[in-house]
Amino acid sequence: MSQIFLIPNEDKNVKLVEEEKGLRMYYVLSCPSNFPRVSFISKGKSYYRTQMFISYDQNMSKRINHAYNKLKVYTMLQLANFKYELQSEKINQLKQLQIKFENYV
Repeated sequence: MSQIFLIPNEDKNVKLVEEEKGLRMYYVLSCPSNFPRVSFISKGKSYYRTQMFISYDQNMSKRINHAYNKLKVYTMLQLANFKYELQSEKINQLKQLQIKFENYV
């Protein structure tokens, strides 16, 4: 079967499934095991999967490309926000410890 559309990272972390009225795109990234939105675990590693439905219409190449970029950015932002929150919490704890120990000097 030959591909009509160029799909970035297909068979790596992107999968397209044909449905009656369009395509469903799945985007998968590995994530920390403590990430609250872990979608599945494979071979001991945690993964986060997002999806988007792309209805059939004109300019499918552009629609697929747009959906890919939107899913990629959304998924990466969810993971980045989670990591940012963890780092923020760690920084706040260290600031509290610093204040605590400044009182003894």
